[in-house]
Amino acid sequence: MASPRVGGQNTAYARVVDVQLVEEPPAEWVVVALRGDLDLGSLPALRSRLAMVEPGRRGVIVDLDTVDVLEPEALGVLLGLAARLRRRGLDLRAVATADRHLDLLGLTGVDRAMGIHRSIVDATDSSGRNRLA
Repeated sequence: MASPRVGGQNTAYARVVDVQLVEEPPAEWVVVALRGDLDLGSLPALRSRLAMVEPGRRGVIVDLDTVDVLEPEALGVLLGLAARLRRRGLDLRAVATADRHLDLLGLTGVDRAMGIHRSIVDATDSSGRNRLA
């Protein structure tokens, strides 16, 4: 069976979650691929879907690369997920390459609360440090 792919990258080390949950054996990371607009109107759906995510053994990676609009209010939902995961000894990391998203994550300080990475492969790095360079 071929390894799942996200954005052309091998994700054999992660379960891929995109709106619906995929039942597979436990993985190191669960990848949640978000799409569309993360604005005030989408917050209830975002919150309820993220509440259903069962994390991998190390945590969750949120892929923001196909998010068109990322409003600051949506970051609060991600920070809530980060806090829930931390209480369980797990990690939340994000993948973002769009400058507008990176700027918002930096201006709001979210980049200090969770690792922000340029790719899923970088996000799975054991160090967990931001890999924006």
